[in-house]
Amino acid sequence: MAIRPNHICRICGLQYYACDSCDQKIGIFWRGITCSLRHSEVYKTLIAFRDGQINKEEAAKLMREIGLTQGEINTFVPNIKEKINNIFNSTDLVPVRRPRKKIVLEDEI
Repeated sequence: MAIRPNHICRICGLQYYACDSCDQKIGIFWRGITCSLRHSEVYKTLIAFRDGQINKEEAAKLMREIGLTQGEINTFVPNIKEKINNIFNSTDLVPVRRPRKKIVLEDEI
């Protein structure tokens, strides 16, 4: 017998099953909110930004560290997609390459 979904991921909208009492016993908070640990990181970042605990640049940095791509963001529920896109535009999702510093040899000094 298959277990019916009892939660909906607040990030992607996926319906999934999570045993609430099991999660409470072992201290897993995110299973009742999101379908995966990765999506819980997105959720925590959005909440921290909403509550003013981090600014837009810090939120964008955390989203980049999670490794989100624009393709993945496009699979999220509309209000989450809009919030993330308001934090940064799709070009910011790719890690920025900084120009290499020129190494000055002693002979050039």
